[in-house]
Amino acid sequence: MLDKSWVHLCRVDSAYERGAWGFVNAVTAKLGVNGKIVCPCARCRNLDRHTSEEVVSHLVINGMDDAYKVRSDWFHHGDGNSVAVLEGEDRCWNAEILSLYEAANCLDEDLAIRGSQLRESVEGEDRKEDEFLAKLAEAETPLYPTIKSQNGWSDKSFDDLLQTLPNMLPEDNVLHTSTYDVKKFLKSFDMGYQKIHACVNDCCLFRKKLKTTESCPKCKASRWKTNMHTGELKKGVPQKVLRYFPLIPRLKRMFRQEQLAMDLRWHFNNKSTDGKLRHPVDSVTWQSMNDKYPSFAAEERNLRLGLSTDGFNPFRGEHHAQSADSRTASTG
Repeated sequence: MLDKSWVHLCRVDSAYERGAWGFVNAVTAKLGVNGKIVCPCARCRNLDRHTSEEVVSHLVINGMDDAYKVRSDWFHHGDGNSVAVLEGEDRCWNAEILSLYEAANCLDEDLAIRGSQLRESVEGEDRKEDEFLAKLAEAETPLYPTIKSQNGWSDKSFDDLLQTLPNMLPEDNVLHTSTYDVKKFLKSFDMGYQKIHACVNDCCLFRKKLKTTESCPKCKASRWKTNMHTGELKKGVPQKVLRYFPLIPRLKRMFRQEQLAMDLRWHFNNKSTDGKLRHPVDSVTWQSMNDKYPSFAAEERNLRLGLSTDGFNPFRGEHHAQSADSRTASTG
């Protein structure tokens, strides 16, 4: 029986290396062919033959194959009753079998190179590779959502694809078969937005009292675009449009999701208890607002929104080097 106690030691331990050398020397004496034996490391997995020095190096660097390590008999190396110890003439392999093995070995190396690209790495010292799990993960990875727009995919060609895919799926599949159906389905998740005409110089929004105004009351700029060839105004075609996304419907949808709703209420139940500032909720300003508006602070679903002035200069002057500070607003 081969000594297996060393294989469970830490690979950086000198006792592990001594055990590996003892194992390799014993196997080489019994089953060595031209000074080479089958390598049981996690990469070779008893498929390749190497010299004694290479096998020891592989065992120290890669560790022994996990499945082989836990076996009671290391049958690839003459251990146990499943494989008899080769002696005398049996030690020399038949030349024909050896040549077949070498040919297969080349194929194994090619497959190992390709297979290593598909294996999934996991945490831990040994980084176990499993081709099946890697292929399974690859098969379950969804296509990125912008493939159609990025490649200029026409609606007609997309329709053809949607009509072909159901033939590859079971009869009870619910895959949409046209671009129109897909867009109609996605439309149900759309919360929409409002288009508001704006002054080309950002002076005002044409809404409420200014809804019917044709030009900006401040800079007198026209609300409408001008035809570059004739100089005539294109009424109905605004120079600039602000797209307003209503906040309340989006907050309602966020609160419908259990985990996201818990995150939105995090500020109410996770204040610092040691006096250290870890979140704006621990600040003096936050507490001052709570004291000023106690009814607002008492409702855990009330949120405070941070507003950023990124994109324009809040100080009017064009030559100020100040950064755009954040502003804070409250919503209930």
